Order: sequence, then C-alpha cells, then structure tokens
Amino acid sequence: MRSLMDAPLAGTYLVRLKGLTIPYPFGRSSIIYLGKATDLDIRLIQHLRNSEPNDALRNYLTTRACTFEFRKCNLNGARSLEREFLRWCIDKLGSKPICNNQL
Repeated sequence: MRSLMDAPLAGTYLVRLKGLTIPYPFGRSSIIYLGKATDLDIRLIQHLRNSEPNDALRNYLTTRACTFEFRKCNLNGARSLEREFLRWCIDKLGSKPICNNQL
C-alpha cells in the first residue's frame, strides 16, 4: 500500500486468467480484460468488489485465479496504450478481450 505522500499511480492494466486460456476467433489467450486508470490501486479494489458492474469480469474474478498486470504512465499515455493494445487484440485475437465486450 502506498503512503499518503505518494501520488496515485496511473496506467494501463490487463486482467489474465492464471494457468488457463479461452478461445478467441484467431486463437487462445489468457487475457480477459484491458483497462486504464488514473489510480491503479483504487481501480483494482473497485474490480474486486461485489458491486463490480461488469458481470463477466466479476464472474471470472470470483471463480478463477486471475493476475493483474500493469504499465504505469501518465493518463494521456494510458489512453494511447489502451487504444494500441485493443488494436493488437483485434488484430491478433480477432476481438477485444472477452470482458471488454460486456461494456
């Protein structure tokens, strides 16, 4: 946990299934969600709450082992990185990550 003196950590993040993959149109991947946040710590906590509005993501997080990977950057960089990675998913996997399709 960061101290009160630390600034929020902005960035882009992935949620992956640990040890499992799911089928996508062009292949299999462990990636289930991609997002960006102005504060990665708070965003992860929000995803782990029972009130998470994305039903598919909440289901995976509560029934499967998942990992949370992030790249820290400023918010403008996070927006750009998120767009770039979504394009990569569409090109390589054939769609956005499965839980991004729920929004």
